[in-house]
Amino acid sequence: MNGMIDPQQAARLRDVIGRADRTGRTQFTVFLDPVACAAFDRMAAAQGLETGRFGGYEDAERCICAAGFEPAAQEEYPIAAVQIQWDARYARLNHPDILGALMGLGLDRARFGDIVMGQSAAYVFALEPAARIITDQLVQAGSATVHAQLCALPQIEKTPGRVVSATFQTLRLDAVAAEALHIPRSQAQALVHQGRVLLNYAPCLKGDARVAPPDVISVRGGGRIVLLQIGGKSKKDRTYLTMEVFARGRVQI
Repeated sequence: MNGMIDPQQAARLRDVIGRADRTGRTQFTVFLDPVACAAFDRMAAAQGLETGRFGGYEDAERCICAAGFEPAAQEEYPIAAVQIQWDARYARLNHPDILGALMGLGLDRARFGDIVMGQSAAYVFALEPAARIITDQLVQAGSATVHAQLCALPQIEKTPGRVVSATFQTLRLDAVAAEALHIPRSQAQALVHQGRVLLNYAPCLKGDARVAPPDVISVRGGGRIVLLQIGGKSKKDRTYLTMEVFARGRVQI
């Protein structure tokens, strides 16, 4: 089901949490998407464990999660960075080109995280064994010859979203999603009922669910909405809300 992790993945996450609880040592997952990260946090908290996540840079989408009796430092996470370079005079590569090339090496998607694109280079964050496979075997991506090498974790600048301020009669999930994504309220309600709208990376099938900062609303195929601040009331007694919208384009029903 959309927004939910499958039983096999849930079992693997419980195994990581169980090892941390039994051994008293911090344990790490593979790379997880935001939904699985949120599920891991809830499962570990139920066992009384501290959790953390890191994807190689601030605000990474796919992250390795940690569970233990104390927070893990960033340098403890088993993440390596790979720089993939090509000659931009003769080829232009995009995210699908790099992703396809990595999958063509037989790498499981959980073995590497985000791919950050540049004009003539891309950075891939991966588990250390997967990073070695990439540097040893990757020579082609799309139409370009590429060179892959290990590098220090790069400083990736966060891409800002679009800051939106709007007023609402009630801070409902469907109303806020509709305003942020410039879609009709009825379309937002349909997305909620289809299970394509997540509240704080967990499934939410109630369009009238109340939201407030610092909630995060994720719309599959539409993007992410971070609620920033509630202001005062308008003359018509509507509530001001400021949010940051990271849109992926027009949402399709």
